[in-house]
Amino acid sequence: MNWSEHVKNRNAVPIEQLLPYENKHVAWSADGTHILAGDTDPLRLVAWLKEAGIGPEDCVLSFVSFDSEFGGASLNEGFWEEPA
Repeated sequence: MNWSEHVKNRNAVPIEQLLPYENKHVAWSADGTHILAGDTDPLRLVAWLKEAGIGPEDCVLSFVSFDSEFGGASLNEGFWEEPA
């Protein structure tokens, strides 16, 4: 995964496409062009990804929230790791 490309592409996604995922955990495609799935429960999201055959190397997890005071979106991202 090219992290710079992921961030550049993710930042280009229109906010209108993020609105349905407000206050949800989401899985971004590895290239950052779109959201694969979203859920309020991160464990349920990861279970869905596993069931769909999508592994940690295929996506980036983040949480979508909007800051009404500043009018922007906040994305806290991370990777999921399988337990040892």
